[in-house]
Amino acid sequence: MPTAPLIIVGAGPVGLSLGLALRQAGVPALILEHRSAIPQDHRATTLQPPTLEMLAGWGVLDQVLSHGRRIDRLQYWDWISRTLLADLDFSAIGEHTACPYRAHVHQWHLSQVLLDTLQADFPGTVHLGHKVVGVQDHGRSATVDVQTRDGSEHTLEASWVIACDGHGSTVRTRLGIGWQAEAAPQAFLTCAASLDVLEGMGGIASLATLFGTGGWTLMMQMREAVRFLFQSSGDRAVLTKDAMAARARTLLGPGAEGALAGVSMYTVRPALAETFRRGRVLLAGDSAHSAYPVGGTAMNCGIHDAFFLAGALITGGEAALDAYASSRRAWAHRQLIAQASESLRAVSARGPFRRQSRKRTLWRLGERPDEARIHLLRLSMLDDGQGQACLPAHD
Repeated sequence: MPTAPLIIVGAGPVGLSLGLALRQAGVPALILEHRSAIPQDHRATTLQPPTLEMLAGWGVLDQVLSHGRRIDRLQYWDWISRTLLADLDFSAIGEHTACPYRAHVHQWHLSQVLLDTLQADFPGTVHLGHKVVGVQDHGRSATVDVQTRDGSEHTLEASWVIACDGHGSTVRTRLGIGWQAEAAPQAFLTCAASLDVLEGMGGIASLATLFGTGGWTLMMQMREAVRFLFQSSGDRAVLTKDAMAARARTLLGPGAEGALAGVSMYTVRPALAETFRRGRVLLAGDSAHSAYPVGGTAMNCGIHDAFFLAGALITGGEAALDAYASSRRAWAHRQLIAQASESLRAVSARGPFRRQSRKRTLWRLGERPDEARIHLLRLSMLDDGQGQACLPAHD
């Protein structure tokens, strides 16, 4: 493998987006990925309007949308009484974006489209089965130590190294960049059901938050199935057959035992890297920040990192890269982590007074177009991040 002027570590949606943006601008880059193929990870599914605009700019939006479902409406329900609290149309934000909608697309489908595009248009950019085991910053350049599937080892020189290798980033760890927890860990359950379950859900939209006796549930209709996300106590016992059957009855009614499949639990602790730049090494995506899974903001923020970092690297100036590192870290702290945590507290309101306050707020969204538009702008990552979440927040 030839020495590369710029090396991206990680071929997830962030690393592949960065690589495509750079190669389309004529900047040579290599992407190194330790896995031999794109994993079919269904965790992240939501693409927000500004992300869709970026994908359109890179010429891959149509291919991505062909794997998913366009989402034009968002609903909130009191699922105990089957009462619709608010029905919001994303067309309300049409003056603010060329893509006034969301898309539900599995992360691995997005990554595969980006990979296929890079392999077709810029062959030799992506190297699967190449594990980065070390990185060193040398001031005017950097090097990475790589192990390949055949057991051979290489040291590659780069003008810049970009860490897009996830929460457990080897690059960040090897450089000793601190990982600062910003909030308590929370456990979440995700599962799927066939599209047939929608027949018993009374004309529900393709995206809805349901407030029930067991807390909140986010329902997301995909191209081929319905996905559910809800908060867990962190107790592995909730994954038992009986517990999931009870959850299915709560969501879908009597006779729904066994409807929820592919159940998995994962824990998220919001955290932030102490810096997004260390010499010739930069961080982006999950290697730089972690947040609660509210509206897919973590993956979307990572793709936005790639977009802004590509612009800084194309400019090539130290000031531009310093600005990326400082501004993106500030944005992640203020917007991604703080607002995701605020939104989680809002939907998790406990106690009759707090639930009633949440209900009144949601009724207002359904009745006041201006408030609904502001709410959708914030949820769509199109606001300036200075305001508070529209839903009431409680400790």
